[in-house]
Amino acid sequence: MAHFRKSLYREVLDKLRTEIIELPEGTKLPPIDELCEKLRVSRTIVREVLVALEREGLIVRKQGLGTFVIKNEAFVHTGIEYLRGLFNIISSSGRAPSFLMNECEKLFANREIAKHLNLEPNAQIAVAKQLYAADGIPVLYAETFVAISRLPGYFEKFAGIFHANSEKILFDILEKEYGVSIKYAVAEIKTFLSDKKLSKLLEIPKGTPLVFLSQIHFDGDGIPWMYSEDYVNTSIFTLKLVRKRI
Repeated sequence: MAHFRKSLYREVLDKLRTEIIELPEGTKLPPIDELCEKLRVSRTIVREVLVALEREGLIVRKQGLGTFVIKNEAFVHTGIEYLRGLFNIISSSGRAPSFLMNECEKLFANREIAKHLNLEPNAQIAVAKQLYAADGIPVLYAETFVAISRLPGYFEKFAGIFHANSEKILFDILEKEYGVSIKYAVAEIKTFLSDKKLSKLLEIPKGTPLVFLSQIHFDGDGIPWMYSEDYVNTSIFTLKLVRKRI
């Protein structure tokens, strides 16, 4: 029974994916009930297929609006309203994700970072410095500050877990190792001209425009656990956002 269900799910996923690729960008998909009737499958399978297609970056679902087709020929693309992790985003664009840099060190929070993480100044934090690549091409550099003073074992334990799981995203480390589940983030988007350091890391000319994305990541109780600063080369990595008229 389980094998049959998995086979049916794969069949529906392949069928919908093929149809969606042929549709123009912005096309609104039929409601779930209509898809169930058309495909002759349960609502559960249709929902699971839509989740998979959204992870692949082919559709975006907006509560109160519907499900829409996304078309983008960029090397890597994603909607910025979802917290999926960079490895998942790069994979769903058909590219091979990797780290060109993946380092972790102990710091003491300055006033700005302490404010973002609701910590006392000079509280112990960890910073992960990560350079993400798609098919070996650098696409994004991130510095993520983690409130390890709230975690058991502080930096020593966190660093051990971090280095032992060199390909895990920080979301997974916090959830699987500490039981901290990140539920949402508050983001601010700015433009930034690459300096000497970023130009070298991202292999771009100095002064190239980048998107600077700063985010505070919260658990379900509203506690901030991570503050990240991402520098995105949008000539390779395209960000999208679906907006609702009010």
